[in-house]
Amino acid sequence: MVTYPSVSSQFQIEAQLEKYHDHLDPNKTVEEIFGVMERWILYLGPYQLFLNPLTREWFLLDSLHDDWKPIGVTAGTAVFSLENEDIIIRPVSSRISPGTSHPPLSTPSKQQKEMIYCQNCGLALPSSARFCRKCGNQIDSEAT
Repeated sequence: MVTYPSVSSQFQIEAQLEKYHDHLDPNKTVEEIFGVMERWILYLGPYQLFLNPLTREWFLLDSLHDDWKPIGVTAGTAVFSLENEDIIIRPVSSRISPGTSHPPLSTPSKQQKEMIYCQNCGLALPSSARFCRKCGNQIDSEAT
């Protein structure tokens, strides 16, 4: 049985990027350079988020379609949290440096409202949504 190092937080996963920054060898496979995919997955309640170490982009697992969907967030630009079974993405006011325990959160503008994700299909929705525009799932009213 193969065991993987335990990475428990978003900040630990993003901090891994720094040690690979200058170690890209074109003669090696992605797995040889960055390790197994599981090292780059953040488990947040029922959700799974994957940080692509090559592009530095975060993806959300759409479990209904068994597909990773880009969420428009790059490493160090936002903080993920789970509130009332929904993922909340809060932008940070400045890029997060490795080793930072609590990044400064910015105040979202009207266009930058907190996003939540449909529990059924994973679609990103504004926090005021009552129903998912993709699958019609009712969004928990306590979360909005």
